[in-house]
Amino acid sequence: DSRGNEIRVCNDCIDNYILCDKCDEYYPDDKVYFAHRANGDEVYVCADCKDEYFEVCPHCGELVEICDDGTCPHCGAVVEEDEEEA
Repeated sequence: DSRGNEIRVCNDCIDNYILCDKCDEYYPDDKVYFAHRANGDEVYVCADCKDEYFEVCPHCGELVEICDDGTCPHCGAVVEEDEEEA
C-alpha cells in the first residue's frame, strides 16, 4: 500500500499493479513511471527508484537512466556536459 505495507491482491485486481523493473516490487499502476534504461530497455519504475536512478533528459524530456558516456539512451544527446556548463 502507500505506506509500504505488504498487501494481498485478488486476481481481478492484479492488473492494476505493475512490477518495478529496478526493485522488483509491485506498485499500483498510477504510482509507477515509464523510463528508458541505459541499455535502451523501456521499463516501469516506482517513485523511489525513479528518484534514485533516473533523471529527466533536458533535450527530449524523457525519464532516463544516463548512459556511462553521459548520453541519453532515448535521444542520444549528451546530458552530463550540459549539466556541468549550467
